[in-house]
Amino acid sequence: MGEPRRISTTRHRLPNLVGEIGDTTLSLDLDEQKQLYDSLGIPEYWVIDVKGMRLIAFGLTESGSYQSIEVSQVLPGLQLSLVEQTLE
Repeated sequence: MGEPRRISTTRHRLPNLVGEIGDTTLSLDLDEQKQLYDSLGIPEYWVIDVKGMRLIAFGLTESGSYQSIEVSQVLPGLQLSLVEQTLE
């Protein structure tokens, strides 16, 4: 297993979209990682559930919390179901 990569918020610009591949870490990705990216204000967060072959996506709302989304806010017009189809 590789070394975890860390983004320094003092040295790097925050990304607009973060994705995680959830195989053995799915529950962590949907809990702790989601809370971390939410607290940093990352506009969009995707989790690919490898075993379930599905995409779980969240967008930051105006109130500053994540909500499930079906259309990307960061990649305008992208139906996330299209991304999910590629997993099949």
